Amino acid sequence: MKRLAIDFLEECEALHALLEPLGEAELDQATAFKGWPINRVIQHLHVWNLAAGLSLQGDESFPEFYGRLEAHRGAGGTMGSFEREWLGGLSGPALVDAWRAIRRPSHNLTDVVAQLLEGDI
Repeated sequence: MKRLAIDFLEECEALHALLEPLGEAELDQATAFKGWPINRVIQHLHVWNLAAGLSLQGDESFPEFYGRLEAHRGAGGTMGSFEREWLGGLSGPALVDAWRAIRRPSHNLTDVVAQLLEGDI
């Protein structure tokens, strides 16, 4: 099962290699995925990677996060507007860097996921 975590990391690193040289304007280009700009796709990935980390804490962090999402949507907000708010408007190269940073060994998310998949936690 650790292979799944390794595959995730390798896929993210391959995507990061494509994104790293892009500037602000290029990251605002629409993609084939729902017509979302690259920034929007990375915001979505980043928020839900962070949410996965919250769920691994085993406390009320993830339920609180999800409660805020539901309240936002109940007030007429969208998933996208929630994600942008949650990230404080982070976009462009700074977003790409932040998205990559949570997968580095110092963050330990990949190791924790691998341990969960192996049943070590």
